[in-house]
Amino acid sequence: MLSFLPKKHPATPHPTYLRGWAVATGLLCLLCGCADSSTSETTSTADTVETAPPPAPPQPAAAAPPDSTQTTQPDTTKTSPTATLGPFMPRKLPNGLALTIPANGTETRLLDLLQAPRPDSVAGVSAPIIPPPPLAIDRLTFAPGLAVLQPESREQLQNLAAILNAYPAVWLMVGTHTTDAPTAPANKKLAQQRTQTLLTELTRLGVAANRLQPQGLTPTAPANAPPGSYLFVTKR
Repeated sequence: MLSFLPKKHPATPHPTYLRGWAVATGLLCLLCGCADSSTSETTSTADTVETAPPPAPPQPAAAAPPDSTQTTQPDTTKTSPTATLGPFMPRKLPNGLALTIPANGTETRLLDLLQAPRPDSVAGVSAPIIPPPPLAIDRLTFAPGLAVLQPESREQLQNLAAILNAYPAVWLMVGTHTTDAPTAPANKKLAQQRTQTLLTELTRLGVAANRLQPQGLTPTAPANAPPGSYLFVTKR
């Protein structure tokens, strides 16, 4: 006899079990998503820090504009040795040669002296003849501590030689002071050497040697004469 047993169907999970499973699965997904998000943010931040450009160097502060109310005052404590020479002017010599010399320089003062009337040639003059004061050679310089002329002295020496050659009756003494205490042995020796250098150079430029007399130290020079070289006209 055939008997038919009822067909068994698979057991259906209880609804409470399903709800618990769903909740667990959701929590797991939520945790995974948060971790991925945190990892992405960390990576993005690291990438941002690594690729960020270096900060720009600080710019220097702008200089303050000059104050237009202030005026620059000239420095009156420093005066050029040639500041009082004046403009260069042409002067004609008796032999027809023309020189361009400073209006207040040694060459001009020497010419003015030579071209002025001699005191003994003026009628009625019986007073003794007073020798003219020494003339400082204002553009003549030596190397420090040496009897060697500086190159810039050449022009004035050439002018002086040209004047002396145009006035052949003029005789000169040439003297040199080295310091405010020229009697010291070393300074006196240097003064004599520099004086001889001047005489040699003037002779080389055509001035007869018998018209030139060395005078390292002369009583007619001012007591406070500054260091330098001087001309003393002894005959004209």
